[in-house]
Amino acid sequence: MKHLILGVMCVASLYQPAYAASRANDISAFRLTEVSGDIAARYILDEYEQKNSGVPQSYQTRPTYEEEVSVVTRSYVYHPNFLNIDLSGGVLFVQQEYETNQGNTDSSDTLYNFATRFNFLRRKPYPLTLFYERNNPAATTSLAGRFLVENTNYGAIAALHEPLSPIALTLEVNRYTSEGSGSGTVIDNQVDKSILRAYKAYGNGNSIQVSQLLTEQNSRSGSSGLPIQETMMTTKTTDISAQNIFGPGQKLHLSQLFTYTDQTNERAQTISDEINDSRYNFDLRAQHSEKTRSFYQYSWLKNDRSALDTETQNASIGVGHETDAGLAVDVDIHAKREEQDANNYIRDVYGSRGSLSYSMKTDWGTLRMGAGVVYDETDQSSAQGLVSVYDESVILTGTTLVALLHDFVVTGTVTVENQTQTQTYVENLDYELITVGYTTEIQRLLGGNIPDGDTVLVSYSYQTGGTLRYTSQSYNYHIGMALFKYLDIYARYRDFNQEIKEGAPTIPLNSVDNTVVGARAEYPFLSGWLIGGQAEYEDNNETISPSTRNTYNTYVQTQLPRSTRLRLSIYKETVDNINSNEDSDISQYRFQLNSRPWLRTVLSLSIVEEEDTGGTTIRRRHSQNVALEWNLRKLKFSLHGEHIVDEQGTVEQERTLIRAQLRRRF
Repeated sequence: MKHLILGVMCVASLYQPAYAASRANDISAFRLTEVSGDIAARYILDEYEQKNSGVPQSYQTRPTYEEEVSVVTRSYVYHPNFLNIDLSGGVLFVQQEYETNQGNTDSSDTLYNFATRFNFLRRKPYPLTLFYERNNPAATTSLAGRFLVENTNYGAIAALHEPLSPIALTLEVNRYTSEGSGSGTVIDNQVDKSILRAYKAYGNGNSIQVSQLLTEQNSRSGSSGLPIQETMMTTKTTDISAQNIFGPGQKLHLSQLFTYTDQTNERAQTISDEINDSRYNFDLRAQHSEKTRSFYQYSWLKNDRSALDTETQNASIGVGHETDAGLAVDVDIHAKREEQDANNYIRDVYGSRGSLSYSMKTDWGTLRMGAGVVYDETDQSSAQGLVSVYDESVILTGTTLVALLHDFVVTGTVTVENQTQTQTYVENLDYELITVGYTTEIQRLLGGNIPDGDTVLVSYSYQTGGTLRYTSQSYNYHIGMALFKYLDIYARYRDFNQEIKEGAPTIPLNSVDNTVVGARAEYPFLSGWLIGGQAEYEDNNETISPSTRNTYNTYVQTQLPRSTRLRLSIYKETVDNINSNEDSDISQYRFQLNSRPWLRTVLSLSIVEEEDTGGTTIRRRHSQNVALEWNLRKLKFSLHGEHIVDEQGTVEQERTLIRAQLRRRF
């Protein structure tokens, strides 16, 4: 290993003196213009343990040693503008030890990274690029561990530009594959993609672009704890977008976008699902004067799939005006229609909105006031009383609750899949649903099969309220005062009422009387010290789910010697849901340190303690992070350490991750 590294460095040093002398003449059958690279040594320690009621259930310890040598070259054939070649590659040596409650293993692998890019005639109106890349990055699956994957990406990019073609054309085709497994996770994806773009700019700020995208994706990825169902997804997408500037003084700006998508999703042992999705957006903005503006918007969406057809239309027209006295007025009228054929659902909403805001500077600060009103009339017909939602994207981080987009969800209809739709997760094993009033939230469970920070697809049905016609009125008021640049006090009030005109709703209508008062402050004192905080109280008096909320946040920050900044903060929030036991009582303590303790050295430290004891399940999270970086010319050393303990009810997960790297560029 040592002889290989020394040999690479010697070869690189022999090439370098020849470069400057050779640049006098660009014409050459082949010329190497640059050689660079680096050598690196890494140590990674990953420890993980899960307990239930204090009893260990599983653990793993994985120390990994990596040594990597990589070389990057730049060259050309005949002339730099004829064929330009970027070539890089290297070897990665990996030694792993794997200790678990089920046994111990170790491995030693030699992996190769390689990438090349051939750029033909890059300054001509007909350039061509061929590329190939293969690498072995590490995949991290939250608290479940870390393993290496092999990624391969190759393809070509061709283009035609003016004056050869009056329209700029670009064609790109590539295949991407990713394979790897470990720590309870399997990655096996193949994506074939081709895209053709046509672009034309004309006049003053006008342009049109048409693109055609074809994607074929095969996936067998997922958690080894659940069955993996292979999926084959074919997507054809056509986009047409246009930008236009016209009118007197070029003050009219029009944006339009039309998209058509045809998608087929085939799953093993399952009936294929076909989706046809059409969308159109129209957005016209007019600047009538320096103080007056208007907008005209329309959107149309039609989604046809095997089980359901949906169509939605939105239209709005509005105008805004500002005065030199600090007064601003905005008014609009709007309308919306939603239809679902399988549920015989039609919903029409039309109304108007207006707002008034005022700002005035005084000797003590700035006064802000405002008011708004919204009036809507809703006429809906729903034979079944349910509307279906498919593939709603939700990001699940830690054990944080995430609300679904629609109210009155029928929890028995909820299904949750991974993003490639190869696996269906299990309720109360992988995730939990919590309903407070009319809102349904989803929460990732520790010890389940959903990786931390993963995006899942949620499908469900929600109640519409039946066939009825009703009106909604909303009145909003706010006032605030910024005093002496250090203190900001504010208050907001909202009165929302609904009144039935026809029909009998199957779910209760919700009237809201909401009040928020609060204050923010930030004050510098002594030399380099800063103290601040915020306090806020909310009284949410509504028909279905009344609640009260108290939020407090305070912090102190100071600047210390050696470019050191220290910050301490405390956060407290309590939410009392009157009709539910699922409350919130969050306490968080945070310590942050950023410093340059020595020359060429950067240090950061973060400690966070957080708990929520308000609900039926207690959640706690303790995390400590430290990072150190040191640079000396071409030598770089970095160290990162992380320790996290997550608790959810009786389940506890603990992870320690240490990563150290020494890298030398040449």
